[in-house]
Amino acid sequence: MFSIEVPLAPSGAASRPAHVESGADDASTHVTQRSGTILIVEDDPEVRENLELFLKEEGYDAVSAVDGPAALALAVRRTVRPDLVLADYNLPTA
Repeated sequence: MFSIEVPLAPSGAASRPAHVESGADDASTHVTQRSGTILIVEDDPEVRENLELFLKEEGYDAVSAVDGPAALALAVRRTVRPDLVLADYNLPTA
C-alpha cells in the first residue's frame, strides 16, 4: 500500500498537460510530453534500476538513492530538486 499527497492548485489555476501532435493523418493523435524530476528511494538494486529506467523512458528526469540518508544528501548538496519522491515504504533503518 502507498499514498500520494499532492497540494491542489488555487481555484482557477489548473494547468493543462502539454500535447504534441503527431502524424499527417486527419485523425491526429496527441502524445503527452512528460517532464519533471523524480527521486526514487529504494534499497533493492533491481527495483531501483528498473524504476529509474522506466521513468527515464517515459520522459522524466529520474534520480535514485539507495536509502533516506543518501536521498537527503542529494537534496542538501542540491544535486537534485525533485518534483516527486517515490520512496520504498519498508526501507531498512540504520
